[in-house]
Amino acid sequence: MRQPCWSERRVVAEPVPSPSPPSGLRNLLAQDARASRRYQESRFGYRPATWWLDPGFVAVALHRLGRWARLRGHGFLARLLTQANTLVTGAEIPADSAIGPGLLLPTPLALCLSGHAGRDLTMLALTGVGSRMREDDAAAGGALPVLGDGVSMGFLSGIMKAVRIGDGATIAPGAGALFDMPAGSRGVSAVAPQAGDPPPVPKPRPHALPPCDHGRWSATWRDYRADIDRTIAEMQRFGTGPASFRLRLRTALFSPLVALLTYRIAHWLHLRGLRRIARACALLNRLFHKVTIVPQACLGGGAFLPHLAGTLINARAGRNLTLYANTVCAPWHGAHAPLDEAPQLGDDVRIGAHGAIIGPVDIGDRVFLAMKVNLFDTVPGGQGVFSPMARVQLGEAQASPAQAPALPEPGAWSADALRRGDAQRRAAWMAQGRRIGLAGRIAVALYRRSHAHHAAGRLRRARWAWLANVYCNGIDIAPMSRIGPGLLIDAPAGIAFHGCAGRDLTLMAQTIVGAELTADRRSPSLEAAPILGDGITLHPHAVVAGRIAVGDRSILYPGCTALSTVPSDVTLMPRPPRLRPVPEAR
Repeated sequence: MRQPCWSERRVVAEPVPSPSPPSGLRNLLAQDARASRRYQESRFGYRPATWWLDPGFVAVALHRLGRWARLRGHGFLARLLTQANTLVTGAEIPADSAIGPGLLLPTPLALCLSGHAGRDLTMLALTGVGSRMREDDAAAGGALPVLGDGVSMGFLSGIMKAVRIGDGATIAPGAGALFDMPAGSRGVSAVAPQAGDPPPVPKPRPHALPPCDHGRWSATWRDYRADIDRTIAEMQRFGTGPASFRLRLRTALFSPLVALLTYRIAHWLHLRGLRRIARACALLNRLFHKVTIVPQACLGGGAFLPHLAGTLINARAGRNLTLYANTVCAPWHGAHAPLDEAPQLGDDVRIGAHGAIIGPVDIGDRVFLAMKVNLFDTVPGGQGVFSPMARVQLGEAQASPAQAPALPEPGAWSADALRRGDAQRRAAWMAQGRRIGLAGRIAVALYRRSHAHHAAGRLRRARWAWLANVYCNGIDIAPMSRIGPGLLIDAPAGIAFHGCAGRDLTLMAQTIVGAELTADRRSPSLEAAPILGDGITLHPHAVVAGRIAVGDRSILYPGCTALSTVPSDVTLMPRPPRLRPVPEAR
């Protein structure tokens, strides 16, 4: 019998748990530290003396301090600590969120947690918890989700709206909870990706793009002022006072607006011919805000990017663009492809969490992309786009395959062979007229260094190289992972990898390969992780999870989650989205 989807169930309101008292800060941090040390010891093979430098624990500690300051009445200090958390770790956890002890965030970059939860919450890479930002519930202050004890969220999963998640519930990789879940249940995607022939490679636009007036500083400054006005308007939906000078100044120091100002300066320099300085400004954005906005991208005024970390933008957009958490707007061939291969968006376009627009497509005015919509087709104006792959249902835990794939032999490739293979792959990529950013090259080099130290038994040096990669580039590749020569990484922020792969692996933005944690919340061994063949390409928001294998030359298109073995020469594609007219009032 078919399991009822959560969209067919009625939401039952639950009371919000009372916040923890300030006096419990030491106890909360002690239990968080215990969970973090246990996880780190299982992942790196030893107990690090500098365990407190782990980005997951830093994110938890900064949130605990911000929450403590909030409950003590120090609102400015609480906001400052929350901003510091987004800059240092890329995690966004408001001080209003009441989280029980034992919080574990193995990969905090681009993680959003705006809600209330009990004990032992586990959130893996690119997960999000928050409320739906509509006018009707914004007037009520934005109702937040409530999670019970022992809730676990898989890769690229999400919880939206004011729902209640019972104790011990699990959200499978790639799934999203939009309605209540009972205790001990598991939410899985109701619709799986389909295997089919890949569509033809899209060609650049035959017509020239309209001219951009951001070469004049007056136009650049005008659009930045529109960005400030748009952010203030969004804040006023939640009860902020009138737009005074003090409010405008405080808003201008908000991290998303600092990142937008840095981008607009880089874009202005790019159009003035100072392209090296423009790329340096974009590099600062990637380093401090973990957001990739290439200097050639052209965004109209009134842009609103509330969640920066992991976001990738190489597109042309009109006024009042809205991008929520973990969104991608880029060409097929990476973040640095020419603008005539990138999407062109109209005015008042909104892209929901875990959404993407890929390729030279035209998106009309007032188009809304719902959660988990990955689009690579033209959409006329005034349409809402909804993905059937966002539907979820109750399901069973993933079963292990009867015959697990064999691990590749350690040391199959020498360090020189790996370096030569990576260099040859980059040269072949650039010979086709494509570019690879500096961050992607550094990410590959640091991973190779960490893996070499791990293979030689120098576990402490391996961890330090891994830490440098996480903090500088926002990419989490486990040192024990075995990846063959020819590794190519385009935009590293938001990528997480724990497994094995053959030659010529291509990782686009926000791709994940790994396995869920053990029952006692320890890092899984390499035998439980996926194994990828040669020539694999993972597009944005592609996930490979579990003890499975992906055959040679297979491709995972945007938004595809592989939870079972994928044969060779197979292309996994998302189901076609549905269009629905958007009312004028929205």
